[in-house]
Amino acid sequence: MAADPRVRLGIDIGGTFTDLVLADDGGRIVMGKELTASSDLALGTVASACSFVDAHGVAMSQVDEIVHGTTLGSNVVLERKGWPTALFITEGFRDVLVIQRGRRHHLYDLFGGKPEPLIPRSRVLEVPERIAFDGGVVRDLDEDAVARLARQAVDLGVEAVAISLLHSYQNPRHERAVAAIVRREAPGLFVSISSEISQRFREYERASTTVINAYIAGEVRRYLRDFERRLRRAGFAGVLHVMQSNGGVAGVDTVSRHPVRLLESGPAAGALMAGQIAAASGRPLAISFDMGGTTAKVGLTEDGIPGFTDEFEVDRLTVAPGSGLPVDLTAVDLVEIGAGGGSVATASAGLVAVGHESAGSEPGPACYQRGGDRPTVTDANLVLGYLDPDHFLGGEMRLSVEAARRAIETHVAGPLGLTVEEAAWGIHELATESMAAAVRVVSVDRGKDPRDFCLVAFGGAGPAHAVRIAKRGGIPTVIFPPGAGVVSAMGLLSCDIRFEAARSALLRIDHASTARINGIYQELEASLHALLHESDADPERTATTRSADLRYAGQGYELEVAVEAADVDEGALAAAVGRFHERYHEIYGYSDRLRAVEATTWRLTGTSSRPRLELPPLEPGRSDGVVATRPVYFDEAGTFVACPVYRRADLPTAAIVGPAVIEERECTSIIPPGCTVELDPRGNLTVTVEPERSPSLVPLQGTHA
Repeated sequence: MAADPRVRLGIDIGGTFTDLVLADDGGRIVMGKELTASSDLALGTVASACSFVDAHGVAMSQVDEIVHGTTLGSNVVLERKGWPTALFITEGFRDVLVIQRGRRHHLYDLFGGKPEPLIPRSRVLEVPERIAFDGGVVRDLDEDAVARLARQAVDLGVEAVAISLLHSYQNPRHERAVAAIVRREAPGLFVSISSEISQRFREYERASTTVINAYIAGEVRRYLRDFERRLRRAGFAGVLHVMQSNGGVAGVDTVSRHPVRLLESGPAAGALMAGQIAAASGRPLAISFDMGGTTAKVGLTEDGIPGFTDEFEVDRLTVAPGSGLPVDLTAVDLVEIGAGGGSVATASAGLVAVGHESAGSEPGPACYQRGGDRPTVTDANLVLGYLDPDHFLGGEMRLSVEAARRAIETHVAGPLGLTVEEAAWGIHELATESMAAAVRVVSVDRGKDPRDFCLVAFGGAGPAHAVRIAKRGGIPTVIFPPGAGVVSAMGLLSCDIRFEAARSALLRIDHASTARINGIYQELEASLHALLHESDADPERTATTRSADLRYAGQGYELEVAVEAADVDEGALAAAVGRFHERYHEIYGYSDRLRAVEATTWRLTGTSSRPRLELPPLEPGRSDGVVATRPVYFDEAGTFVACPVYRRADLPTAAIVGPAVIEERECTSIIPPGCTVELDPRGNLTVTVEPERSPSLVPLQGTHA
């Protein structure tokens, strides 16, 4: 008798919708999308998961693994809803969170601000001690003073303490002693120390990361405990993994200690899946575009692998680097902007504005009729005819065109003297342009030609905007994968277990001791394998890679290059330096092989491979696929046009020339006039993009109700 197929469930929580994907090793894949229950996230998510698997004939006790992605951590930072937190810092460095970095994120903007620190200066407490840059003790730790500071923190009403002392990456002894004293004097406080979070130099970035870890710990740990407890009560007896920002999954215990690791967990899974989809379609260069209800995320992938960054930031004021709070950990390199389907539109200074605020799922866009009365991007798309009020979520949710029009009239059209249609188009265009700007940031601004890339578009709102974004950027091809609305949840089931360990040690390569370098890597390997073991990694499927951050001696920034040797010797170091010169020349156009090279940070990455989710191809429809015709606004025509509407499951084999609307349960794809779309053998909708011409000056005509 054959064994039952192994069942896995991916759950990705967004600000508006929760996406679910159920897959078994027999090849069955089913998808779902539910409104996020923001009032009680754990209860609502488990209820949605149980209902979803039950509807597809699976008991929760039959699920072998759940992989979970959530933006809860980043939302806590964005909404400033974390625990009251104190920072213990070396005496004399109290203002590190306020001073931040001297550079402006926009060089010529004299009024450009800095992100607001998560904790006020009154809760930054100075510790009498000092460690030198080489790890030597300059001033002994005053333990009695630390005890007084711990009691002071309790009096300040804090619930978490972040400890980030100068040069603790070289010598963590004082940090560990401070942590022990705080736990003794104030046992109820959560304690986060920088030498356990990041062993890298640069005091501001390390302090910021440690503070974020402490600040979000309360909400994240409470949620994860509640989520796992409710799953177990529902009968789940399998393995629970959580997606990290670095594109790998980890165990609950690991991310509970270091919740900062999962700030961008869901978006990272989407970027990974987008890269795999593009590579499988024969397109090694891709731009991933994920637009949900709250935000849009854009990233580059090459040969199926997304880019990674150590300059990860949250709560950015703009898309420019340096405008957010830095996180000193490796993460999938994404540019995130506050433009989603639920983004609220307003009239500001005589112009249409689409702000960072989202209506979320409660109360949601006005058209949801759940108490929201402010217009959103979704309301604008409904008025423009892009969404079918009777087919949203496959007909499970009825949208109100009247409520959308009323909200746009009240808050945007009326104050600006526009028609509702003009205002709706302005909202749609502004959201599209914001996302096109993000595409330029990850491509043109980094020396990449977008004409060499395809755009893989997904998320509940992404396919409605993607082709216009591609037209703006000169991107020739757009791919809408099967189940485009839930790609991030699919990505959760295609991710490996992955961890990084890094330690800063400034060494001139021509003077470096190979014994010391090998000693550093041995320390990193021990900590890395402990993390992998804790997350149930299979040793037989685990591999490690070594790298180092190199720079010309005296420079302020580094480039990461591979160190391809299990036992580092002079030959391995020389090869790494050669790769550094080549990469430096590739990026900056020149290199100086006579100049001394130094290493700042030594890195080790461990990856335990897991099965990939293989999407079954969709069978083409047997008819022309048209199920309806409705008025849809296209700027190319300057008016509403009678547009054919297709169901994705019924698409024909022949190419379709826009205008067209293609609907599926989780999202709707908009194909402007002149663009061609066809179904490829893997079930992707592949759009050949008509280059953008000068915008139409024909005024809007007619209405859509």
